[in-house]
Amino acid sequence: MSKDKIKSWQNDKRDNFVANIDKASIDRISSLLTVSNSYNDTKNNVNEAISVLSECLVSSAKKTFGTYVSGAPKRAKKRCPKKPWFDVNCNTKRKHFHIYVNVDLLHVKIKQA
Repeated sequence: MSKDKIKSWQNDKRDNFVANIDKASIDRISSLLTVSNSYNDTKNNVNEAISVLSECLVSSAKKTFGTYVSGAPKRAKKRCPKKPWFDVNCNTKRKHFHIYVNVDLLHVKIKQA
């Protein structure tokens, strides 16, 4: 479940970020945002311009700052490692007990109302 992520912003690389922006993408965005007669054409052009802008900024950030691979999430440690009697079966029974107690309390509150 690892995913490439962009490294954090570094203010000293600001000029490199601007230089890495693709000029052809900027020209394409400006041509998409020219005035159109139809509402649907304008809506589609704006949607496409936003996606092109997003791709342009993300690619510039990847070139400038680099990427890293995020690791798998860490699993929580078992809470009771020194109690051998508290195994998976005991844990399951405990969960079911608390579910049933909460359901019974809910029914009592509903009957009283």
